[in-house]
Amino acid sequence: FKKVKWYFGKEIEIPEEWEVSPIEKFLDIVMGLSPPSETYNSDSNGLPFFQGNVDFGEIFPETRIWCSKPNKIAKSNQILLSVRAPVGEINLTNFECCIGRGLATLIPIKSDLMYCFHLLKFHSNKLRQFSQGSTFEAINRQHIADLLLPFTKNIQEQNQIASILSNV
Repeated sequence: FKKVKWYFGKEIEIPEEWEVSPIEKFLDIVMGLSPPSETYNSDSNGLPFFQGNVDFGEIFPETRIWCSKPNKIAKSNQILLSVRAPVGEINLTNFECCIGRGLATLIPIKSDLMYCFHLLKFHSNKLRQFSQGSTFEAINRQHIADLLLPFTKNIQEQNQIASILSNV
């Protein structure tokens, strides 16, 4: 193990081959953008539309609203992150969907999806530290990109960790 600096000068111990990395090194970040409200519907016309974590389940969101003209699309097997009150809630997409301004989608870069999902779930409180706003909390793309997390690049180790955590 090695000791590395983390937030507020705190040192943590991580395995020798791990590193503390900004999220943007292992996840692509796509911020949501709300489509015009006249394109929303409850008739299953278009793609499922998620504006924030109100539709989040334990792992996958549940569709209440659809959008006939989506601006930002998350594909299946991506991570949804709530970027507005409450900040830091996490879900996975299990189908293509439209995402509004209250969400970002995070796409693994040569990383295991479930490993990244569990890593973010465990450290979601770190995102809340960056939230700002008087009416409601929010974070921006740079806050997400700069978040430092302990990370292994070893894909086999990621798979093993994800498998264990998914089974717990």
